[in-house]
Amino acid sequence: MAKSTLPQRLQTIMDAMGWHQQTQLAKAAGASRQNVTNWMTEISGTKKSLEPRFAFNLQDATRFNARWIIYGDGPARMEIADPSDTGLLLAISKLPPERKRALALTLDLPL
Repeated sequence: MAKSTLPQRLQTIMDAMGWHQQTQLAKAAGASRQNVTNWMTEISGTKKSLEPRFAFNLQDATRFNARWIIYGDGPARMEIADPSDTGLLLAISKLPPERKRALALTLDLPL
């Protein structure tokens, strides 16, 4: 099985997070919208790259593994330290976007 491309991995993150606009990915990565457009545009024979600082910003915002984001290696998602967090994270992931935003604001988390 071939490794996924950077644009495919970024689309996976967007889908998992319920993001429908690349500006949401840009904000989470701490990057410009143009950076995201460059990362997402597939050009035949051109290998895309992403600076580690953007991958680590995405890791912090999404729990997707920075190594997987950059290289496609290893598990896509970061391990959860406390197994009881799994149920909580699952419940939060099922919340509608407006409820997730409200929760993030209440907990003073980055949006």
